[in-house]
Amino acid sequence: MSLNDLLNSMANLTERSREVPSSPPLETVAFFVRWSRGLKNWKVSTLADYAGVSVSTVERVERGEKVSAENLDRIAVALGYETGKLHAPRIPLGADKATEDLIETYGYLEQVSVVPLKTQKAIRDAAKCAGILVHKHAVPEVHDDGIANLVEWIDLAGFILSENVERDGQEPKRRRLYRDIQDHVTEMERQGLTVLVGVMVVLSHCLTCGRMESARWISGELQRGHPPLGSRGLAKGSDLGSGAIRFGKNEMVSDG
Repeated sequence: MSLNDLLNSMANLTERSREVPSSPPLETVAFFVRWSRGLKNWKVSTLADYAGVSVSTVERVERGEKVSAENLDRIAVALGYETGKLHAPRIPLGADKATEDLIETYGYLEQVSVVPLKTQKAIRDAAKCAGILVHKHAVPEVHDDGIANLVEWIDLAGFILSENVERDGQEPKRRRLYRDIQDHVTEMERQGLTVLVGVMVVLSHCLTCGRMESARWISGELQRGHPPLGSRGLAKGSDLGSGAIRFGKNEMVSDG
């Protein structure tokens, strides 16, 4: 089923009762899975890999065909939702409330280009941001210390590379710092993680001068496999200099 056919089918759905809980229509589930996968810039094969299901299973879901509740739960969890999200009976929200929730959840997303955190340029770009927001996907707690150490390395780099503290003779120290961070990232990769990072520039209200100023946010992710080096959806924050690094287990996946 093409996307246009799916949308037409959704438009012709009979309105569900607002009094009796019911499962979401297959067409709604299909659109929701396509939407969520698109926000992550994942191929069908990538979602299938994360969910531990076959590619044909994801394709069936996205065509609006029936699959088992177990597989729907696997797909929901892979996309970052709780079990039951795609099949559990519930009272429909209604068009107005559904639209309001959609805007609240997705209305402030920005596309952020990400690259592997392996080069000096990538480290410099991350270090010159005003802050970091960490996001990790399907990463065991055993990696928490390594993630926290990486954040500290980037914070330290931000201080050392600051124009306010740059001095003559700092170049050898900067090169050593780059190597230390690259070595740390390499070690995380040996443990099965992939680190991506990007930068988003946003306008933020300056608390001291009252002007709107440009703030650089770190955006990135650490996740399974070889994620796409394209764009990601990242929700803007209201504080000056916030950002994101995302984490996830490393498996061999194909992304575009």
